[in-house]
Amino acid sequence: MNFFEHQDRAKSNSKKIVLFYTIALILMITLIGVVPAIIVSQNGGDGTAVFLGVSGIILLIAGVGTMVKFAWLN
Repeated sequence: MNFFEHQDRAKSNSKKIVLFYTIALILMITLIGVVPAIIVSQNGGDGTAVFLGVSGIILLIAGVGTMVKFAWLN
């Protein structure tokens, strides 16, 4: 395998990793955010606000973790 084939393979793998990371975030937001939203809405509260709050917290944690990892790699 020459250098250019190795580069193409690395690009392909990087795209897969980003895709899987995005899918994992979407699944985490959905699975972790829906349960509290359902519980709150069944008790007469605003489930949408809870879902958005939980989603924001998850995205904040994932975003900070991603930025820290990028900083370590650079």
